[in-house]
Amino acid sequence: SNGPRLNTDGDSAGSLQFDNFTDIDHNKEVGGRVALMPLPELEIGYSVQYSQMQATNASANQADLLVQGVDGSYNHDFDWLKGSLDARAEWVWSQVSRLTYDPNGEMGFGPLTFDNRRTGGYAQLAYRPYKVKLPIIDKIELVGRYDRIDQPNEAPGAFDERRWSFGLNYWLGDSTVIKAAFETGNRSSADNRHEDVKAFLLQAAMGF
Repeated sequence: SNGPRLNTDGDSAGSLQFDNFTDIDHNKEVGGRVALMPLPELEIGYSVQYSQMQATNASANQADLLVQGVDGSYNHDFDWLKGSLDARAEWVWSQVSRLTYDPNGEMGFGPLTFDNRRTGGYAQLAYRPYKVKLPIIDKIELVGRYDRIDQPNEAPGAFDERRWSFGLNYWLGDSTVIKAAFETGNRSSADNRHEDVKAFLLQAAMGF
């Protein structure tokens, strides 16, 4: 299918790639999303996707993938805050068939078998004081975000990561924004390797 592609070699065995745009086996992935809006400013959703992926250098020729996610968003104007709050969160978990990678040891890293479950998500809060009628202040937006990913310890090259991001957006128009952010966090692996993660980000975006 032309959905996610299963990596089966070396340091990436068991991971997924989403750059597959060619249908190589005529299998089709199916999925969808349903959402509820109990309040006009609140939306809660659930999404699911199932697909069969071709597997090579593994104990089976195909692997099943099930990805599920829950998400929520809340956006509301508050007069006492002189602006709006925008809260968003999402949690996603995936399950790939339990396979043995490099079952004959021909690639030099197997045989390798593990429970291929991965989880990740984020929570974000943004405040835009657009009702404060002062130059510059009414065009900025403050953003805070926490995200994490957890991968199986036995998977090659797997790691767990936690990050905090703090950003400042400047809105040039209703659909044009310049974003600046600082990220900090840590990454850890099953062999007790720890790494600090820090980054400065600068981005411009325009909608149509």
